[in-house]
Amino acid sequence: MLLYLGAGTIAYARARRELMTQASVSWPTFWAMCIAFVGCGAATLIAAYMGDWPLSISRGMAVALGAIVALFGLGLHVAARAQFTFRRAWGLDVDRLVTTGVYRWTRNPQLLGWFCIYAGVGFIGRSGEAILLAVIFVLGCIPWIKLEERVLQRQFGEAFREYCRKTPRLL
Repeated sequence: MLLYLGAGTIAYARARRELMTQASVSWPTFWAMCIAFVGCGAATLIAAYMGDWPLSISRGMAVALGAIVALFGLGLHVAARAQFTFRRAWGLDVDRLVTTGVYRWTRNPQLLGWFCIYAGVGFIGRSGEAILLAVIFVLGCIPWIKLEERVLQRQFGEAFREYCRKTPRLL
């Protein structure tokens, strides 16, 4: 978990500086974000596997609920990624505003998908700690989302403002 928080903090600080000056992130910043995502995912999986802070729901109910939530999240994330190139998803190629497909329903379907995957895994493991880590993941992403929104506002102006009026940030 410390790896996730440390890498995420470093990546955010670097991305903030880079996005404000050049509207893209460097490869070191990109890799710091990757480490943060992997760290969060690993911490969530370990907590779920260990069953830390056990939830008092039946195993069958936990697996069913967790599978539904995780598969929904996976589908949402895959659908969102299908609309983006790898470079666009990480702010390395930002020449058009994407507002179609799953982006019609949420401005951040990839992050919402990851949250659902993490929460679903937490339910499958009946781990309150894993679910808390999923919530921490979303809370940790809020500064990043706001930073991206400032860059998109600067780049796309009124088109982005209109998109924000029509489409929620997460749900």
